[in-house]
Amino acid sequence: MVSIHLDENLKYFADAFDGSLDYICREFHISGTRAAIVTMEGLVNKQTLAQSVMNPITHAAILEQDPVKKFDYLKDFVLSTVDQQEVVDYKTALNLLMSGFALLLVDGCLRILAIGVQGFSLRSISEPKSEVVQRGSREGFVESLQVNVSMIRRRMKTPLLKFERMTVGEESNTAVCLCYLRNTVSQEILSEVRNNIKSIPLKNVLAAGYLTPFIAKKRVLPFSAVWGFQNVRIPSVVKSARGGWRSL
Repeated sequence: MVSIHLDENLKYFADAFDGSLDYICREFHISGTRAAIVTMEGLVNKQTLAQSVMNPITHAAILEQDPVKKFDYLKDFVLSTVDQQEVVDYKTALNLLMSGFALLLVDGCLRILAIGVQGFSLRSISEPKSEVVQRGSREGFVESLQVNVSMIRRRMKTPLLKFERMTVGEESNTAVCLCYLRNTVSQEILSEVRNNIKSIPLKNVLAAGYLTPFIAKKRVLPFSAVWGFQNVRIPSVVKSARGGWRSL
């Protein structure tokens, strides 16, 4: 069961995702009552979230002072036109959150309102010519880091999946993402990979291939039958490899 206290609920979700870069929490007030919207970056339509959820909530004139009545008013009147579902347990809330729903939490209320604001890639995600698959999804990674993160998250709906954002390249300041399962990753290897990335001496990192010699210089890493390192362009391949290697 969810808690009546907003802070306890937010702590649960924050601990569940352990600082993963795609976990987003926005706190605000509804007529003096603390509230929050929790989403997963890359899984929601930001325009829908802003226009159909946040704007109506922040501009609503709610006279009720009881948090439960405020919650009911929001659900029945302010957000009545959007897809919604009441949630009373964390497991269901997590599943909906990782399926693209926004979670509305109100301090003093024992319910969470899951709001359908799903939205995915920025452009067509096509199968890469270098990795043609015979069965299954034909989606391939794109240039946007956040879109790639969302493609992996949609296939692995567990809060144990964590994404860490890092920056490489003294001049290019290129964003890279370290992805792993917290319950199975080798902390020794994870620490070594982190340190290798942080110590990359290049001024400009313009493609994934720039990283290979530095990340794979000591350890055997995923996606290779010949004990080496290989770039992967298909999310489903990442998912299958993670089952055996735990980090990438």
